[in-house]
Amino acid sequence: MGPGTKDTWVVPAAHRSAMTRGTHPLVVDGVVAGTWRRAGDVVEVSCSLTGDAARALVVEVERLGELLGSDLALRTP
Repeated sequence: MGPGTKDTWVVPAAHRSAMTRGTHPLVVDGVVAGTWRRAGDVVEVSCSLTGDAARALVVEVERLGELLGSDLALRTP
């Protein structure tokens, strides 16, 4: 992320260090909720989501898998 990383409204202090290391932000309702990375055929996220956010994450991982031509698994804490 670029300018705005210090804005705790968008990037809570708990995630700021990860954002400055170039990780992929996991954004929920306009706020960074955690990070994600792809390790082979697994998408690992750093946070647990519930409800609509959890369902949306599953859909996005499936969509990413389709784009990459790979059957991706989702790993959460």
